[in-house]
Amino acid sequence: MVSHTTTVTLCGFAYGTNGFYLALGGSVLGAAVAFVVLRFMFSKRLRKWSATNDKWTALETVVVGVGSGFVRVEVFTRVIWFFRKLRVSRW
Repeated sequence: MVSHTTTVTLCGFAYGTNGFYLALGGSVLGAAVAFVVLRFMFSKRLRKWSATNDKWTALETVVVGVGSGFVRVEVFTRVIWFFRKLRVSRW
């Protein structure tokens, strides 16, 4: 399987800087197709697994009860952690 970096490099050699846009479109399209196909293939199995897993059931209960604010706070704290680590690593 050819990776993203290899594809971008080959497009750069073949088409110059305009090859970036070709590789970008191909990468996004390929990722979207893979996501949709895998989502449809494994949706029933994933729902059955998440219904029997205690941690996923608890997480789903919290998200339904609190709403999307919980997800936003969770993502925001991870972003803050990343930039804090980035700042510390520079010194």
